[in-house]
Amino acid sequence: MIRLLFVSLIISTISVIGQSHKDYLSGPFNSPQEVTTECLNCHENAAKEIMLTNHWTWLNEEFVDANNNKVQMGKKNFINNFCIAVPSNYPRCTSCHVGYGWKDATFDFKAEQNVDCLVCHEQSGTYVKVPTGAGMPDAKVDLLVSAQSVGKTTRKNCGICHFDGGGGTGVKHGDLDDSLYDPKPETDYHMGALGFTCS
Repeated sequence: MIRLLFVSLIISTISVIGQSHKDYLSGPFNSPQEVTTECLNCHENAAKEIMLTNHWTWLNEEFVDANNNKVQMGKKNFINNFCIAVPSNYPRCTSCHVGYGWKDATFDFKAEQNVDCLVCHEQSGTYVKVPTGAGMPDAKVDLLVSAQSVGKTTRKNCGICHFDGGGGTGVKHGDLDDSLYDPKPETDYHMGALGFTCS
């Protein structure tokens, strides 16, 4: 069900995302949360829909364990390769969260303004998160330029966390690295030969 909602979100926003946002966004933006608030003026349900995905919750579907207890596991509460676990280093681990400010266990998962629209849709190439900043963008990022550049999610948007997570290329996911930004068909047939873009 969550996957279906996520696909619906992508499909429903493609026609609008294909349009330039320069005429819609004038700023100034003093915080990334102000950008999200502005996005939600038109994309009213986007934050709610993202909040139902494991990109937001960092939890997978619930299952019943051997003791008949309902359990939900995921990146949020699981030992996660050499990075160990999120609670041991919230600000570093959550630099790849699709939200702003998850620095400890008090993070408000219901605050829509904490959803980071830019990490998935920014196309200027200037949007970067602080590696130990709990998902916050670098102070040097021009939020207006980033917001006005939004478009359809690309392989680069996804790759920043999925190819370069954990501090470097291929560190977090050994089978995903920088070679996938523009792969040859023999490296990844779907991306290299068929043009799969992750969106």
